[in-house]
Amino acid sequence: MNEAVGNIGKNGPDTANAEFNDASRAQVSFLAPLEKKCLVWLAGRAPRWINSDHLAALGLVALAGAGLSYWYARWSRLGLALPIVYFMLSIEVYLATYTLGTFHLSFWKFSPTELRILLIIGNLALLWRPWVHLFGDEYLLFDVGGVVGIAGMSLMLVSAAVRHTIELYRLERLP
Repeated sequence: MNEAVGNIGKNGPDTANAEFNDASRAQVSFLAPLEKKCLVWLAGRAPRWINSDHLAALGLVALAGAGLSYWYARWSRLGLALPIVYFMLSIEVYLATYTLGTFHLSFWKFSPTELRILLIIGNLALLWRPWVHLFGDEYLLFDVGGVVGIAGMSLMLVSAAVRHTIELYRLERLP
């Protein structure tokens, strides 16, 4: 075995035999109890030939379709910032899951399910009133929603990073 593959640095830990430990799932959003009941109900009634690969493919197609719809609808400078902060928050969650052993799906009682409901409401509102009036000016509804989303996810990111850094520090204090 190549020494660089088995070690990090000259005297680093052996990572060749490292295993990923299962992480517990922490879902504490507003709709989590109802969502769990619905998922169990749906899983019990789904055809046996459907597996997780089919559901992942369906999610990917739906995500691509939604993305193309928004791309086609309007260009916006904020369209670069929202995915960036979303992916930064996702990466923080994945790193915390690996290092702390808990997969947090929600922040401040707000999870992807609540986000999807807000997007549905926003899409319906967009049909009737695409413009909103704030501070004496007129803005596109989804531009305002994008700014709110960027601010909210940025706060979640900073809060989670600080909380997880403190927790990791407590778990591995220096002598």
